Amino acid sequence: MRSWASYPETYRSHEVAILCGWIAGGVSGTVVGSPGSGKSNLLGFICHRPDALRPAIAADKTVFLIPLDLNNLPTDDLSTFYRAILRAFYEARVRFDEKLQRTLVELFRSHYISVDPFVAQSALREWLLGMQRLQKRIILVIDRFDWFCLHASPEMADTLRGLRDSFKDTLSYIVGTRRELAYFADQRALGELYELLDTFICWMQPMAEQDAQRLIQEEVGSRGPDEAQVGHLLGLSGRHPALLKSACHWWRLQNQLPPPAEWAEALRRFPAFAHRLDVLWQSFTMSEQQVLQRVCGMHGSTTGEQS
Repeated sequence: MRSWASYPETYRSHEVAILCGWIAGGVSGTVVGSPGSGKSNLLGFICHRPDALRPAIAADKTVFLIPLDLNNLPTDDLSTFYRAILRAFYEARVRFDEKLQRTLVELFRSHYISVDPFVAQSALREWLLGMQRLQKRIILVIDRFDWFCLHASPEMADTLRGLRDSFKDTLSYIVGTRRELAYFADQRALGELYELLDTFICWMQPMAEQDAQRLIQEEVGSRGPDEAQVGHLLGLSGRHPALLKSACHWWRLQNQLPPPAEWAEALRRFPAFAHRLDVLWQSFTMSEQQVLQRVCGMHGSTTGEQS
């Protein structure tokens, strides 16, 4: 388990402020960020550090943010999907009072081996009905929603929309994806769930300089780069978390640093940095790549690899 307590309350303050608005308004939305942009970290942060949210939300004991990482979904059948959601509540049970914890333990342990989707769905609805009676609010924070868009059955999409419609004042969603939902070829697969998630969108920004400098300090330790070198690392990485972290690893491995003018070329040759740059490049559509090539061409670059 990472130490979420080590993150400052101001972490990703721009994005957190947007998500706080969604939570306060009871709406669902999509967090969009390129590979390595810190999207998963942001979603984890708001789930594990509710104290860092807007004061009114942090003080509200009826609001619960429950993380659901679809990387942990072992199969894509409907029964497993229901049980995975129920397991997400079970694993976050310490956030509820003792009586509700006991209810969650009993529900999960009674149904986690059931392969009948109706039975698993009924257990999940029973829990949400209890939340509704107690006037609790649940925000299901779903990471790796790209997988869902590409692999989920229509029944799975209808499940999420149906649950929200059944518990409108109780349940909402914040999902994380690498691309805006409009980019996915078959939007019809999401059915009416699409209309629930396409209105409110939070785009991941480059890290704030304070967050980026904290990342550098974590990666290189107290004997880190000087102020000028930090500036070069921030500039070459664009304060993109994955690129900045990899650049820090490159910096640590240098017995003798090359002149700053040579850092860009050295990073291109550094396998870990080159891989993350390629993953980022491949995440763009062809039209986006063409635009970036033209922009880079204006600055002396002519190929996608150079950009």
